[in-house]
Amino acid sequence: MQGSVALTNAVFACARQNRWADCIAEYEQNLSSTAPDAITLHNLALASWQLARHAQARRYWQHASRLAPTNSLYSDMLSRLDAWVRACEGPLAPATLIAADIIATPFGPHHSQHAFTAIKADPQGSHCAGYPCFGSSAELRAWINWLRHSLDVSVYALVNPEQCGFLGFITLGRDGHFSYWISLRYRGNGYAGQALDLIQQLAFARQLDCLHSSVLATNHVSRRALDSAGFYCGGSGCSQSLVYSKSMRRTL
Repeated sequence: MQGSVALTNAVFACARQNRWADCIAEYEQNLSSTAPDAITLHNLALASWQLARHAQARRYWQHASRLAPTNSLYSDMLSRLDAWVRACEGPLAPATLIAADIIATPFGPHHSQHAFTAIKADPQGSHCAGYPCFGSSAELRAWINWLRHSLDVSVYALVNPEQCGFLGFITLGRDGHFSYWISLRYRGNGYAGQALDLIQQLAFARQLDCLHSSVLATNHVSRRALDSAGFYCGGSGCSQSLVYSKSMRRTL
């Protein structure tokens, strides 16, 4: 019993810190010496979903359903996961974009709480990225749904599948306007350049001819990332910002 409590405490500590890969490692180490139980498999599935390991999450929930067939939680979660994967492969396509260390996956309800917490901790950075001041994770989800369904803006969560869950956003509209934001906690790891790579992949998938965005003239880190990614500064925007653009037309 004491070992079970220690495991639970260790996993909860990892989850609170967005360290989902560590959660999986803690549970899998425990499973190497004990028979799997439905709750452990359920928690493994939740952690896997945070890292966009959808096939792995599905296997865990299938196993949990077989071990506890009278508990509808596991079959319900499996249905929710399958519905989400179908949505990702349909109107939210492409389902996954891959850079060097991070991936972009359509932002879902399972990202909301960590995203809300990260945005609240970085009011200046999130304001520069154009995000409203959210009062709850529900308001964040409502805003993203509005972007998607009213403005046809793609909204993707950035995830490091080998380490942590949500670490930032990329957005891309049908007019080619994009934004990216890296959580304050994960800056300084080269993720900005990878986010721009993922935005360009998404632009090709959406068959856009040009990308453009604005950045504060004083945001030298973002400006260096844009320069390195081949964007050019096309002049001044509003509120002391500069407009950066890049053609997405493929050349022969």
